[in-house]
Amino acid sequence: MSIEIRQARKEDAEEIVDIWQQGLSIAMGYPPPPGDYVRSFGQRLAEQDDVFKFFVAVDGHDVVGWVSLTPFRANPLVRELMAELSAYVRTARARGGVAKQLLDHTFAHARRTKLQYIMAFISSANRVALITAAQQGFKQVGTLPQSPKGTPQPPLTYLTYVVAKED
Repeated sequence: MSIEIRQARKEDAEEIVDIWQQGLSIAMGYPPPPGDYVRSFGQRLAEQDDVFKFFVAVDGHDVVGWVSLTPFRANPLVRELMAELSAYVRTARARGGVAKQLLDHTFAHARRTKLQYIMAFISSANRVALITAAQQGFKQVGTLPQSPKGTPQPPLTYLTYVVAKED
């Protein structure tokens, strides 16, 4: 079947969380701690606005990937100029072009808004995601140092995408 990209709805929360947990388990090497993530993501889905949205990639009735744009800064003067992007694809669908389709859709949306920059943080160990991000136009800004708190994990690579004007 062909992939459809649409805005995520609250009822997509369980599949979004399932995909997110798969991705975090791979990136961190262990699953996220227990929590009411479906409720948390459901609330975020309900709070979408004209700029900050969730999009899902759907194959038939199955959500196979998702992307979100959330505020990067709380400062009201720049809040709508900068977003943080999160993107996850079901493990079974990795390397199938789903991430590219989601990102293309998200960038087209961003061009229609006031957004100027999209930030992303990717585990430095996730080479496939870093390559995909570079191919999509993200530039590496730096690497966040490992924190002495919590569980050791690979440092995060900090990337930015400059949003072009709408065509």
